[in-house]
Amino acid sequence: PLHIVFKVTKPKVAQPPSTPLRRMPKKIRWNPYQFQHTEDTLVRTLPVDAKVALKKVVGRLVDDGVSAENYELNSVDKGQLEAVASFAHEMNRLVKEDTGAVLVRGLDFGSVQASKLAYFILSSMVGTVDGSARGRLFDVKDSKLPSDVDNVLFSVSNTKATWHTDGASIHRSYECASLLCLRPAARGGEIKISNAVNAFESLQSRLPKFLLYELLRPVPRDIL
Repeated sequence: PLHIVFKVTKPKVAQPPSTPLRRMPKKIRWNPYQFQHTEDTLVRTLPVDAKVALKKVVGRLVDDGVSAENYELNSVDKGQLEAVASFAHEMNRLVKEDTGAVLVRGLDFGSVQASKLAYFILSSMVGTVDGSARGRLFDVKDSKLPSDVDNVLFSVSNTKATWHTDGASIHRSYECASLLCLRPAARGGEIKISNAVNAFESLQSRLPKFLLYELLRPVPRDIL
């Protein structure tokens, strides 16, 4: 056989444009301690000094008729909310680098309007709130609407919530999604916590490749 060695210049391939999936946050795995001690791992309480400062600012804004829908964080309020900013910075670190999730306690500010505004201000300091889909804050409550009608979300009915992505898709991805409990229910509210990265990697190590292929195939879904 003839043996020839070549030097070639490979054509440059244009890099595909950046997509939401290419900007996904890094994978965060939990260790056994984090699974066994979720209270220590995930729960944080708003510090007293931060709550006092936030309550003072929120009280003034509510008296002026400001709500979470029209408030814009400004330099004056930032100067009064340094303790809140420090706490928010830690929440950002936890979500992006450490646990990937956090349960914050201490945002009960009396009225619904004050609690919503305090929640929005804290969220704005953790990151950038995206209000382009359904507004800045979307009320998840039973509005007595039938969930079996087109374009009615289960989140505005009393229908059981099935698996969902909170609006995220291949075209729109978020670094964080959060919920604020305004009216604790008389019963219920229990949650089960899991880590998708740990679950997926566990499946990778145990399932045959043809099953993983099927699980990773795109599936059609409705996006409202």
